[in-house]
Amino acid sequence: MTEATVKMTGMEGIERKLQTLKDPKLVRKLARKAGRKAMKLVADAAKNNALAIDDSETASMIYKNIVVQGGKTRNKNAIKIRVGVKGGGEFWRINKHILRKSKFTGKTVLLPNPHYTSEPNDTRYWWLVELGTKKTPAQAFMRLAFFNNLQKVSDTFCSEFNNELGRY
Repeated sequence: MTEATVKMTGMEGIERKLQTLKDPKLVRKLARKAGRKAMKLVADAAKNNALAIDDSETASMIYKNIVVQGGKTRNKNAIKIRVGVKGGGEFWRINKHILRKSKFTGKTVLLPNPHYTSEPNDTRYWWLVELGTKKTPAQAFMRLAFFNNLQKVSDTFCSEFNNELGRY
């Protein structure tokens, strides 16, 4: 796994402001807002990187499906903000038919997929581009976007969170 180091400075004022605020819901709301603004930098960089490697001959465009999303955590005091590609890598949901082995004959039969959903901009292959395969080299665009903007993201989060806390 790749490691990253981030230096965060100027947190003393934030700690004092957090102690004056008593409502943890408000703190999470402000942190989520600052986190989304900070991760927007990564999403924009990922869109630019994907646009540079996108194949113009195909109809699907990865850069159009890159989004910033909030996630759930078990810890009530934590937030999670993700940058990813809509649709993920779900190959089973987009296939019209599925192959199943018949219980009676033992032969493979073609059945309609009950979970089929059509997408106009199908980019379920994005992780094959990001990580590469046995025959194609990796063209990392998401990881580069994150690691090249890591310090900017932490600085933006600190400044935005500090500004949001200053309003209360």
